[in-house]
Amino acid sequence: MELNLSKHRITLLLAALSALGTFLVLVRGSTYGVGVTPDSVAYISTARNLLAGNGFTQWNGSSYVHAPPLFPLLLALTGVFGPDPADTAGYVNAFLCGLAIFLSSRWLWQHLRARPAPTSRTLQTWLLLWAAAVLVLSPTLLRIASYAWSEPLFILLTISALFTFNTFLDTGKRASLALAAIFTALACLTRYVGVTIPATMLLLLLLRKDTLSKKTTDTGIYALIVGTPLSVWLLRNFLVSGTWTGPRAPTQFSFLFDLAKMFGILADWVLPLPWILEMGNININERPFNMEEIIPQYLLVLLIPTLLIFGVGAWICLTRLPLHHVRPIVLLATFTSVYLLVLLIAISVLEADPLSRRFLAPVYIPLLCIGVLFLDDLFHYDLQRKLLGTLRFPWIQNVYAEGRVAGLTVVVMALLSCWLWVPVNANAQHIRHALENGQDGYNSRTWAESEIIRYINENPCARCVFFSANAPGLSFLTAQPRQFYLPLQLTDDWLRWIESMQRNGEDVYIVWFFFPDQIINDLQHLTYDRHQIETELALEIVAELADGIIYRLKR
Repeated sequence: MELNLSKHRITLLLAALSALGTFLVLVRGSTYGVGVTPDSVAYISTARNLLAGNGFTQWNGSSYVHAPPLFPLLLALTGVFGPDPADTAGYVNAFLCGLAIFLSSRWLWQHLRARPAPTSRTLQTWLLLWAAAVLVLSPTLLRIASYAWSEPLFILLTISALFTFNTFLDTGKRASLALAAIFTALACLTRYVGVTIPATMLLLLLLRKDTLSKKTTDTGIYALIVGTPLSVWLLRNFLVSGTWTGPRAPTQFSFLFDLAKMFGILADWVLPLPWILEMGNININERPFNMEEIIPQYLLVLLIPTLLIFGVGAWICLTRLPLHHVRPIVLLATFTSVYLLVLLIAISVLEADPLSRRFLAPVYIPLLCIGVLFLDDLFHYDLQRKLLGTLRFPWIQNVYAEGRVAGLTVVVMALLSCWLWVPVNANAQHIRHALENGQDGYNSRTWAESEIIRYINENPCARCVFFSANAPGLSFLTAQPRQFYLPLQLTDDWLRWIESMQRNGEDVYIVWFFFPDQIINDLQHLTYDRHQIETELALEIVAELADGIIYRLKR
C-alpha cells in the first residue's frame, strides 16, 4: 500500500501530533502546577521583579547574573496581562515544546520530500510519522517542558537557528544567514551554553568552499549580529556583580564521571533499556531508573556494535551521496559534537551539578533528525546500487531490489514501531506519578503538605528574616518578604551582616527540612548537615514539626 499524503494533510497531521505533545505537558502539571526547582525560583522571582519595576533582581535581592535574561523576560511579558509568572510558565513551555516538535517534523518532511532520487514514499512518510511520534512521546522533552526551565525556549531557538543556517548553506542568501544569526543571538540570551551554536556555524562558514572575501563578509555579519547583544549582557553582569556569569561553586565530579553519565543517557535514548534490564533481573520499579548510575558491561556490549554499524553506514552515506543530502547531517552532527564537548568541559570545571538529561536535551532533536535522514539514506536507490554492486552478492541485490522495497519498509517500520512502546510506557508512569504527587520539585504534594511551610505562612512576621539551610525554594513556597539561602561558608562578613539585622530589631530564623525531597538530595553536597549548623551557630528551637525544625538565632 502506497502511503503518499498531500502537503496539506501532512501539515495538519504534524500540527495535531504537536498539539498532543503540548497536551501531554499540560496534563503533567494539571494537579500541582508546573515543576519548580531552584533554577525555576530564580526565573520566576526575576520575572516578578521585572513586573514590579525592580529590574533583573532575584527573590533575595541579588542581581540576576547566573543565566541570560530572555526566559525571565518572556515570563514577565506573559505577566503583563495579570497572571503570575509562576502560573503562566507551564503554559509557555508547553506551547514552546509543541512548536519545537512541529518545526522539527516539518523540517524533516521538507528534506525527505526534496530528494531527487527518493526511496519509497511510503517509507519516507512512515519515517516522518515515526519521528514525530518519538518527539511527542519523548520522556526527555516532555519532562523539561513540564518544569519552569529555560530549556524549551533554548531548544526551539537552537533548532530554528540550525534549520535556517542550513537554508543559507543551500541557497547562499544572506537573508537566511541574518535570520540564523538572530535566532542564535536569542539562544545565547537564553542559556550561556548557546555559544556552541555560533562556534559551530563560524566553523562551517570558514570551511565552506567560497571566495575569501565572501567568507570574511558572511562571518563578520554573523558575528556582529550574534555577539552584540550577548556582549552587552555580559558587560552588564560585570558592572553589577564583578563577574561575567556570576560566581560558581567548584564542581564535585570528575570529567570521566560526567563522560560516563553522558554515555549512559545517550544509551538510554537509543536502547530499549527497561526490557534489557528486566532480562538481566534488575528491578527497575524499586526506584526511578537512572541508566548512568550503573552502565553495566553487557549494555556497552550492545551499544558499541550499534555505534559501529551506524558509523560505517554514516561513512558510506557521506562518501557516496550528493552534497545536498549530506549537508544537513554534517551541520547537525557538528553542532552535536561541539555542544557535547563544550558541555562536558564546562560542567567539569564550572558547574556544581553533575551532568543530567536536562543538560543534554538540546541535542535530542538534532540526533533524531540525523537518525531519520541516515535511515532514509540507507534505503536510497542510488546508494543501494553503488554499495551492493561493490559487495557482489546477487541475493542481497535481489532483496534490496526496487520491487521488494515495500516488504522491507514493513519490516523496518515494524521494528521502529515496536520500539515506541518504551517511551509510551515511560510516559504513562511519569504522568501517573505527576497526577498523584506532582513534579519532583516545589510544586508537589510533599511540599504542599509541609507543616513547616504551613507554620510560616500562618505566622507572618514583618520584621523577620528567614534563612533556608537545605531548601532554596523557601522563597517560592512562603509569603515572607525577606528570605535568603544559608551561604556555603559562614564568613565573618556574613556574621556581621546578621548582627546588623539583629541590632535593627529583626529576628533571624533558620529552617531545616527533614523529608527526603529529590531536590534536597541533589544538593546534599552543597549544603550543611544539621549537626554542623547547631554547632557553629547559637540557636534555639522555635518549632519542631513533622518535616523540619525552625530555629531562631540567639541575640
